Amino acid sequence: MITRRSGLKLALGMGVAAVPLPALADSGIRILGGAGDLLGEGPLWSADTGRIFWVNIAAQKIYALNLKTKALQTWDAPKPVCYLAERKSGGMIAGLSDGVYAFDETTSAFTLLMRPEDRTDTRLNDGKVDAKGRLWTGTMHLPWSEKVGAFYRVDTDLKATKVDGPYLCTNGPTFSPDLKRLWHVESFDKVVYVFDVAEDGTLSNKRLFVDFKTFEAYGWGGPDGMAT
Repeated sequence: MITRRSGLKLALGMGVAAVPLPALADSGIRILGGAGDLLGEGPLWSADTGRIFWVNIAAQKIYALNLKTKALQTWDAPKPVCYLAERKSGGMIAGLSDGVYAFDETTSAFTLLMRPEDRTDTRLNDGKVDAKGRLWTGTMHLPWSEKVGAFYRVDTDLKATKVDGPYLCTNGPTFSPDLKRLWHVESFDKVVYVFDVAEDGTLSNKRLFVDFKTFEAYGWGGPDGMAT
């Protein structure tokens, strides 16, 4: 269940009738700032630095906004950059179009760590790190016409395991607080799936969580990123 400050409650995948979404001004959503993004994605809150990071995939840029000072920092990436995550050892990882890189914001350096797959017709799209340090990331088809993408788990030793597929556009992995469930999106089909997660990261019992096509009459669009 999603609760907004306006008091509107939306129950997804529970047989509850859909209702129109409120206007932005009435939703409790605030605009923090912006950089004129062409394709802004992947917001990441850094509690240690008081900054929110995000990426502009199409412009190959990384941004960080200090919420206290409103100072905006910008870095150029060598390729389309899709998401970020902080590393326990310091620094960050960045999912670029062709692989996972270490990103040093001080030197602006990007160092390739691994590539989950070796294809020329796909790119990484979304990714998130769970509380055990495992990266869950997926790929999408660049011409947006074939289901040749896949969903991967990258363990702390940087070994990638394909855990689901095929997909046309993977998106939005997120987890339950106890890490026993994982939600994942196929944006092309406008659906969200949920899986059971074993201790070793094995996924099972894939089932449909919500089909956004059910709500097309209300102008909801389709699912993209998610958070729990």
